[in-house]
Amino acid sequence: MIVERAEEILTRTSMGHQNVAIVGFLKRLNSQVEAGVVGGAEVLKEITEDDRDHYRTVEQTINESLLASSTTVLSTTGAGDLQVAIDALSDGDVLEVDTDATYDPVVIPGDVAMVIRAASGRTPTITGQYGIGFADGARDVVISGLTIDGCSTGNVNCRGSSVGLAEDMARVENVILHKLTISNTSNGSAVVFSPNWSSYVEPLAESQFSRRVSIVECSFLKASKDHIEGASIVFRNCEDAYVKNCRIDVDEENGRGIVMTYVKNSLIDGCEVENANGNGEGIKIDSIGGQTYLNTVMIMNNFVTNTVEGIDVDDFSKALVINNLVTAADDEGICVDDSGEAVVIGNTCYGCDVGIRAEAGSVADIRGNTCFGNRVNFRIQNGDELDPSNSTDPAGRFVPVAPKVAFVPKTPSDWDGQVNTISDALNELASRVKALEP
Repeated sequence: MIVERAEEILTRTSMGHQNVAIVGFLKRLNSQVEAGVVGGAEVLKEITEDDRDHYRTVEQTINESLLASSTTVLSTTGAGDLQVAIDALSDGDVLEVDTDATYDPVVIPGDVAMVIRAASGRTPTITGQYGIGFADGARDVVISGLTIDGCSTGNVNCRGSSVGLAEDMARVENVILHKLTISNTSNGSAVVFSPNWSSYVEPLAESQFSRRVSIVECSFLKASKDHIEGASIVFRNCEDAYVKNCRIDVDEENGRGIVMTYVKNSLIDGCEVENANGNGEGIKIDSIGGQTYLNTVMIMNNFVTNTVEGIDVDDFSKALVINNLVTAADDEGICVDDSGEAVVIGNTCYGCDVGIRAEAGSVADIRGNTCFGNRVNFRIQNGDELDPSNSTDPAGRFVPVAPKVAFVPKTPSDWDGQVNTISDALNELASRVKALEP
């Protein structure tokens, strides 16, 4: 169930001062799901078909890719040499780029698993139109440590200037972008996984969705410009999209941080988004007015500041918005629009025009949030009464509950199970924390 995955994510984050209370709210909502109660509980029912193991697998895959021995080392600096090296890779090869050179844009071929990574201490750069493109059928690809600077696009709403799909209607699977530095986009959106080049509005059949595309620990600066429905990161017609621990400084008029449209079972976790001005939302979930597919997204543990709207659950979208901090929004810190549905729990909003807003027609279960120092702290326009668990007192935020019994392992015999790696230790610690929760 989604509650179990939310618990797991919360126990692993450093922004968890409200975790025990949040999990309590989620468990109560889950009991309402089982009892058939509609309203906010209904949102949880929609976000249950996810693959919990996917997110753990991403972290494991990154670690393995960084530790794996290279099969090819690129040490030449010709503009086209990176593409030549990529074309020569066989399934499962690891290409290490041991230069500080600037290369032309590249295309990742279909149906060839590969790792492309910068050598330690190196900063290879890609520049030009369509920096990294993925061909149809690309799968099991990890790209780590590259810089993508000053790229452009010929289709500002449907193709990424820095990273995107190299073919119209392309579909990719199990792609990980890790520790990329993406900056100074000339136009459009930096990263766009959107298969339909002729329309950014039209939803596609689920069989055409890309799956399991992850963007982890990447940095964006001035990476969103001159588009209609774009952002530094854009997902459309995707399932299991994952954005984790990314740092996004939009720093552009009419720019946005992260936009997801027609996505299923996706997660935005632990990101920092700032300086989305003009028409800018920090994080926007939107079906652009269409009901063909309902977005289902978890938005957790993010920090969003200096935007027009912080977090926007827009048309025909369902979201869990949990444990985020939003400040200095010109309009709303968190908004559930008229056809949106959201569970909004344990968030903090201050210094905004409106802290949290539920528009008329929305379905919003709003509990345990703290809004203070806003012109209006809570604006509930959908006919609901504000739950008394919400607060306007910053001192009223939830605080962690001390463990009943301290656990300080000193020898291997102190653990319940076999512990050979840091990951094993963290997993056991997480299980112990969960066992102590009410």
